[in-house]
Amino acid sequence: MFLIGFAIGDYVILTNILNRKFWFKKENWFAFVVLSFAVIYSFCLASPVLFGSEPYGVDNSYHFAITYNIVQGIGHGYNILDVWFPYWNGGHPTEQYYQHFPHVFTAFLYFLFFEKLPVLLIYKGVAVALLTFLPVSFFYGAYVLGFNKETASITGLMSLLISSNCSWGIDYCSYFGWGLFTQLFATFLLPICISSVYTTVKYGRYVSVSVLLLCLVFTSNIIFGFIAVLTAILFIFSLRGVKRWRMAKRIFSIFLFTVLVLSYWIIPMYMNESYYYTADLSEDFADSYGVNYFLSGFLNGSHFDYGRIPFFTVFVLVGLVCCMFSSVEQNRFLLLGFFVWSIMYIGKGDIWILELVPLSDHLPFFRFVNGFHFFAIMLASLGLFQVVRYGRKKAYGVITIILIFVLLFPMIFERVGTTQNYIKTFDDTSLGGNRTHFDDINQFLENSLDGRVFVGTKTGLGTHFLVALVPIYSGRDVLHGRSFSLFSPCYPFMSDFNGSIYDEYDMFNVRYILGSEYFSGPDFSQLIFESGPYKLFYVNTSGYFGFSDPWNNVMPVYGSDEFNECGEVISEDVGYNYYSAMINVSDDCDVVLKITSHPYWSAYVDDVEQVHFDMYPCFMGVDMSEGVHKVDFFYRTSILKSVLFVFGMFIIVVLILFDLKIIGRNILL
Repeated sequence: MFLIGFAIGDYVILTNILNRKFWFKKENWFAFVVLSFAVIYSFCLASPVLFGSEPYGVDNSYHFAITYNIVQGIGHGYNILDVWFPYWNGGHPTEQYYQHFPHVFTAFLYFLFFEKLPVLLIYKGVAVALLTFLPVSFFYGAYVLGFNKETASITGLMSLLISSNCSWGIDYCSYFGWGLFTQLFATFLLPICISSVYTTVKYGRYVSVSVLLLCLVFTSNIIFGFIAVLTAILFIFSLRGVKRWRMAKRIFSIFLFTVLVLSYWIIPMYMNESYYYTADLSEDFADSYGVNYFLSGFLNGSHFDYGRIPFFTVFVLVGLVCCMFSSVEQNRFLLLGFFVWSIMYIGKGDIWILELVPLSDHLPFFRFVNGFHFFAIMLASLGLFQVVRYGRKKAYGVITIILIFVLLFPMIFERVGTTQNYIKTFDDTSLGGNRTHFDDINQFLENSLDGRVFVGTKTGLGTHFLVALVPIYSGRDVLHGRSFSLFSPCYPFMSDFNGSIYDEYDMFNVRYILGSEYFSGPDFSQLIFESGPYKLFYVNTSGYFGFSDPWNNVMPVYGSDEFNECGEVISEDVGYNYYSAMINVSDDCDVVLKITSHPYWSAYVDDVEQVHFDMYPCFMGVDMSEGVHKVDFFYRTSILKSVLFVFGMFIIVVLILFDLKIIGRNILL
């Protein structure tokens, strides 16, 4: 579905934008010059990411780790719809609960290039490509929505120029400062998706493209999917020439088919929701920042022009005034959309009626700044065009372009300096000149026994990059990550890990402590390796398998005397999506696997499948009789998910046939 969707979307864009007749007309050269500059400028801003080590950003390392894990899954021949992600918080099937298209798409590109390029280079290249052609996406979206080519080309350029103090919006800080890799995909897809839905709603065409693009937006970023849905509903109240009931029917059809295509993701997520943990957001984040913050941001220009002269804000205000005195449906759409997303960004803390919004208890309203920014970009483009539009004809077009770049120069220049500060690497921020020592530590871990690594603030190495990248280069799991991995039910237990108590090391199979040169390990640990400013300590644990007393199933019995009374783990083997061990059971005890419990795991004792059950604190266990036994745990995607995916593909094929008018009259529209 992902590759088909991207192929169809690219075809629609390219057949319009790369058409010689489209560009090489006398009246189109203005748009060509502006958009070409935007693309070249965007590439120059983003291209430094291609060099150096892993890109900096709060979440970039985690997104890279997920992509890397999916590449491994494809290489091992596993079902790419759902692979186990073992790296932190006890492991979790990330794809089953989290937006996954960007990771899957990037992993497929790795194999498309015949595994000749490093995964990291593919990852960085995708980010640079999306940013480079982001102006093209905004240009295409604005043009299809009915704006003239001049305004649409300015929209492409303006999509790069918001400065908002890292507010998680359409801003370079989101892509590099916060490392929002999946949001970058969604930002690129959003204008194309909304314009396609507009075409479907107004003219009844391209249903399959609209459904595919909406699916891709949802699987890139759920918040952006919600933005696309609510924005599509606004067409009912802003478009003319089509009866509202007909538009509502078309929108309902798009939403219905989108849900059906995404059923492979929605239904398993709902069925296994008890195996999904979410931490409570702070009230400011969940409810957003309120009216005072919103209004003050307009007055001081910080929503769009943080730290600079508020030219962008002025153009937004000019665009708003133009829309207020215009009856053109595109302008009414901008005015309505900007108002709605302003309200959503203000949040439900000050606007109680937003409590009625579906799923409002689970929506982080502060992230709706992206809907607010999306409409602000189009308004600012419309406002700027109104300022310079009188000189766009014939030779005066040169004066218009010069005037545009004079007005935008402060923003263009400011973005260059600011982006250079955002584009940093793992080496820049965390390692300095210690890359060789970091590699030495990981090489040592790679050749050591399987076990988790404790790395965090208590060890003097609190950077999230170490937490996320140690598993990639060492092949060893870490105890827990940051907020990105709150999806595992093990997170609350592992986040409270007490690094001074041996029983907790044994409970979570934390065999290694990666600390700074100033860190001293607990008494029961042993320093086994040093390199530069890093120390590696070893703790003798029982491994990934342990025992539990079935008559007192409150706390598993992992260490010391009680452990010996239950039996011993003779040997264990850890691989991709499986754990195996030979175990000698000397008493009536249950065997525990120290990874996150989930119903998609299958347990086998002596090659006979057994029913596994949840164990404290978040693990799973299986009954075991006395004697020596082989126990295996395998993670497998459910047949239901595969069937639902095929079902979704069938719906897409049917919709394509409808669009091609191969199957009679399109009764859906």
